[in-house]
Amino acid sequence: MILCDSLRKLGIEVERQKPILIRFEGKTFAEGYRADLVVAGQVLVEIKSVEQLARIHRKRVFTYLNCASVY
Repeated sequence: MILCDSLRKLGIEVERQKPILIRFEGKTFAEGYRADLVVAGQVLVEIKSVEQLARIHRKRVFTYLNCASVY
């Protein structure tokens, strides 16, 4: 992926298809979500190739950010 290569050339850590752990009521669930990219362990990049973003696309990103740990 060009974006990953470009970021890595700048010395920035990039993880592709990073599994997202979900923590809920003291339990951890490892399955279910994969982030397209996690940049520098802090920035979640969700890549879409669609004509228009749908509500579900935004919900998915907010779910990652609200419920998940990418560490």
